[in-house]
Amino acid sequence: MSTQTSVPKSRSAAVAAWLRVAVFADFALFTTATAASVFASSRFASTQLQSLAHALHIAHELFGALFFVMLFVYLLISADIASKTAYRELKLRAAVDPKFEFIHQVPTSIPTFNVCAGALARSGIYVRSVVALTELGRCKTVAAKGNYPQREGYAITAETLAKIGVALSDDVKDCTVKITLGEVEPHFDFAITQNKITHLLKCVHIARVYRKYSLLSVLILLGLGVAFFTMTVLEWGVYRYAATTLIGAVQIRFVRKIEDAASKLTFAKIVGNAKLRA
Repeated sequence: MSTQTSVPKSRSAAVAAWLRVAVFADFALFTTATAASVFASSRFASTQLQSLAHALHIAHELFGALFFVMLFVYLLISADIASKTAYRELKLRAAVDPKFEFIHQVPTSIPTFNVCAGALARSGIYVRSVVALTELGRCKTVAAKGNYPQREGYAITAETLAKIGVALSDDVKDCTVKITLGEVEPHFDFAITQNKITHLLKCVHIARVYRKYSLLSVLILLGLGVAFFTMTVLEWGVYRYAATTLIGAVQIRFVRKIEDAASKLTFAKIVGNAKLRA
């Protein structure tokens, strides 16, 4: 699934702008309905106007649920927009620099994948799919078509990979993920288009970063699911929907954390991050 040049960005930005207005408007209605419901419940508890208090309470529930749902969607769209910064930059550069033409073939998915694929693309690295990035994060042996021991950077690449628990093989059959040095080739999972073997370190590092934040996302989603169920059982009403907004907030936070982890990479930073994960 590939992105289009600028339509997804403008459409997402327009939806986000509309949602901002809707969220603020709904919040005003929510607080008004809440205050009116509390006032009516205390004033009309023993009169025939109890139906008014009940109606205001329902309005409080509806506006509250709608507020948190819209906020959740707004945060997810914001995370998606933030995660595609590299896509937008490189598509503009591709118009004058053919080296980045492959950016049009890079797939898009959830924000954590987008920011990782974008970080790789900034260094001229093409990744075919979410599955390929996930699988590389698990690999204990990597190999690349076009690599050989006499290449510049071979020794430091092999040494650094060994420090993070990955073996560098000269036979592509030893690695389940297919990586090529040079141009993008059909049926390969990764292409290091700048033809630098040291960029293999970046592939492995960012794949592991992606795997880490994917697992964290799943754990947080499970935790929020338990929290939502618990609050439903306890009849906490509208506030159980507040838990859903944390999913969007977490995605935005993860995008920023991945950007930090994938930027200004050095051999020492790659080794240090691997030790922290261990």
